[in-house]
Amino acid sequence: MERIGSILKEKRIEKGLSLEDMSKTTKLSTIQLEAIEEGNIQFFKEDLSYLSYFVRYYANALGVSYDELRGELDDTIHAYTDSITVSQIQKQDEITTNIRNKVNPNANVKVHRAKKSRRFDFGTVGLVVLGVAIVTLFGYLAITYVVPMFGSSDPIEKPVITVPKVEEEEKPAEGSGNTGTETTPETKPNTTVTVNRTSPTEYTIAGWEQGKDVTLDFTFNATSWMQFEEDGKIMTSPASGTYPQGQTAKVTVKPSKNKKIEVQYGAFKGNTIKVNGVDLEIDPSIAPADVVLLTFTFIEGATQS
Repeated sequence: MERIGSILKEKRIEKGLSLEDMSKTTKLSTIQLEAIEEGNIQFFKEDLSYLSYFVRYYANALGVSYDELRGELDDTIHAYTDSITVSQIQKQDEITTNIRNKVNPNANVKVHRAKKSRRFDFGTVGLVVLGVAIVTLFGYLAITYVVPMFGSSDPIEKPVITVPKVEEEEKPAEGSGNTGTETTPETKPNTTVTVNRTSPTEYTIAGWEQGKDVTLDFTFNATSWMQFEEDGKIMTSPASGTYPQGQTAKVTVKPSKNKKIEVQYGAFKGNTIKVNGVDLEIDPSIAPADVVLLTFTFIEGATQS
């Protein structure tokens, strides 16, 4: 891990960039970037499942091939996970021994006394069961959050390109009179929006109507770490984190002119997106990519008559 951090730090200095510059580019804090450069894996003990994504962001931002670092990083994470498990077992053994000695300090003084007072030690059995439970828990966490990051790559689905359908407004039946009672219409997703791709990772959304939500649906065909931002602020719903294969996420937007939605992928790899239920056209150049930042900007809304 220290060698990986040294490579990234040297590349950053070579480019004349500061940690603050890289923080703006990668969306990682300067403290996280500094820990990566120092090879301080202990700093990420609570976010160990994200460490591979963090290093990948940093490497890609500096123009360093992540594939050259992947093997060493995987070995480092495995070794650190194993050391935590062994440390917990040793600590539990010490606790068990100390408690056993306190419960029966004269067990080795006279054999006949030990035999006379022998009884079933529920305390020791309870501690052993607790130790087994702790080991099992760490094994489950490792299998659930760490191992999936090193699995085989997921299949890539070709993006489907469709033309957005325009929903016709419902016309009132002839002869129907005004009842005099006004009803407040429900806020529904706007199906008349037009999405245009201006670059491989940038889109504009037009034709939206004031008061009607616009939804972005994300389907994960590959496990990916995600972060969603609205006008530069990290959204709480959907929350940032790792989304496993087969899961979905929905971003609901109250549209306004110049509103911007940014979506950060840790592993894009054929994941799909729909805007108001219509498949988004994905640029072929980013379909198999890992780290991708997509930007959606709301421009002109629908013309009001």
